[in-house]
Amino acid sequence: MSTDNERRLGILHRIQQNDGEWLPIWTPCSSRGYVYDISIESMENNDILIRDLQHLVQNDYLEKSFADILTCCPACGSHHLNVREVCISCNSAHIEAIPLIHHFRCGYVGPIHLFERDEKGARRCPKCEGKLEHLGTDHDLPGDNYNCLNCNASFQVPDVEALCLSCQKRSQGVSILREEVHKYRISSLGLSALHRGRFFEADHEQFYEAGTQIIRHSLFMQLLEDEKNRQQRYGIPFGLLLVQPAEMTDPLQSIRMVADRIAPKLRSTDRLGRLDKEHLLIVLASCDPSGVTIARTRLIDNNMRVLSVEISPGESIQEQLEIARTQLKNHDRLS
Repeated sequence: MSTDNERRLGILHRIQQNDGEWLPIWTPCSSRGYVYDISIESMENNDILIRDLQHLVQNDYLEKSFADILTCCPACGSHHLNVREVCISCNSAHIEAIPLIHHFRCGYVGPIHLFERDEKGARRCPKCEGKLEHLGTDHDLPGDNYNCLNCNASFQVPDVEALCLSCQKRSQGVSILREEVHKYRISSLGLSALHRGRFFEADHEQFYEAGTQIIRHSLFMQLLEDEKNRQQRYGIPFGLLLVQPAEMTDPLQSIRMVADRIAPKLRSTDRLGRLDKEHLLIVLASCDPSGVTIARTRLIDNNMRVLSVEISPGESIQEQLEIARTQLKNHDRLS
C-alpha cells in the first residue's frame, strides 16, 4: 500500500471516530484559517489534508457539503481581515450612526437630536412643532443617518472596507475574496474501504459499491447528466426515480437491502445509483411518463418510498434533486 493510501485511510478512520463527520474548526493560527483536526500534525500539513479530502470526495469515499464562508484579502489571501463601515468621502472608520425620525403630520424627516423634548418630556417636531406621542401612529423611525467625525460628511449608507492585518492592504467590500468552507461525511463506500482496509482499485470495484449493483455517486451523476443532454439534443426521453428506505436504523444495511429488492425488477438498460447516504436513484432509459408511472408502481412496497423526478432541461440537476429529496422527506409514504 502506498504512503498516500495509508494516509487517506487514516483520514477516513479519524472521521469515523468523529461520528462519521468532520466540521471545519476556526483556527486563526492556521494558514487557511481553519482545520478539521486540532493537532499539530494536521495544522502543519493542512494543505496536504485538503488535497486528500478532495481526492476522497472525487472517488466517493466522502460526501462534501457546504459549511460556511471564509473571507480573504484579495492582495495576499490572508483570512486576517478587519471588516468595518467607513465614510463615503474620506474612508475614515470614525463614524457614528444617528437615528432618524419621520413625522407623519408634516412629512419632516430629521436626526433624533433635532426633535427636542418639551417640559413634559415629549418630543416636538422642529418643522411644525407638533407633538410626537405614539410610535407608528404619528411618527416612525425609518433608520439611521451617518456622520463622519473626521470630515463631517453626512450620508445614509456607509461604505464597507476590509483592512488586512497581514499586509495592511485596504480593500472595498465588493473586492473581498469569498472561499466556501465544507464539511465532510464518510460515505458507504468509505465505510466499506475501512472494513476491507484498502481502497477499491479493480474496474468493477471502481464502478459499483462493493458487493452491490449500486453505481458510485460521482459516476452516476455523470450518467444522469449524459441522459439529460441526450434528451435535450435528440429528444430521447428518460425517467428518474428517487428511492428511500422506509426504515433507516442502519442506513448502510437499509440501502443495500432496498437495492437488492429493486435490482431484479429493473430492465437491463436501467441504472441504479447512489444519491447520498439515505437515497438511491434509478435512471429508466428511453422511458416516457407512462412507463415511469408503471415502473414506480412496480417498485413501491412497504420497505421503500419512491418519488418520480422530472428533470427540467434548463435547471441544475443538483437543485432539482434537492427539491425532490425535500418532497420525499415531507411524505410518510407515497402510494
